[in-house]
Amino acid sequence: QVSPVRMYSVEVWNCDTNRLAAGELGYTVGNIYTSLTGFSREDSAGSVQLATLGALLTNCGFEMWDLGMDMDYKSKLGARNMHRASFVKEVHRIRATYPDTVITYQEQNGDDRRTCKDIISEFHNEKQFLMSE
Repeated sequence: QVSPVRMYSVEVWNCDTNRLAAGELGYTVGNIYTSLTGFSREDSAGSVQLATLGALLTNCGFEMWDLGMDMDYKSKLGARNMHRASFVKEVHRIRATYPDTVITYQEQNGDDRRTCKDIISEFHNEKQFLMSE
């Protein structure tokens, strides 16, 4: 079965200033989310964005989050490295098992705005997210 590629723009807004504080671009193939690039305009906003996205990915049932190359801040947030051969094997297994997962989030009242703190506290778990070497 073919797994569609879906592009995503993730944004974190500062509620006090009503300005964009952090964000990233990424894509999904099946049940794998891959971060392409990210930015932060405020101290720690990038870490908050990553933690919130991790909670959303977990809630939506994603099996793997490819964060790209190893960096200290990713490891401090719980990411771990995989050898390339193991990484490729996992990608093939996951794509075959979960061909199409979509990131969705909407409040019951139809409002799709929510604080990062609320999302993290609702959906956080101990799942480890993976990085390729």
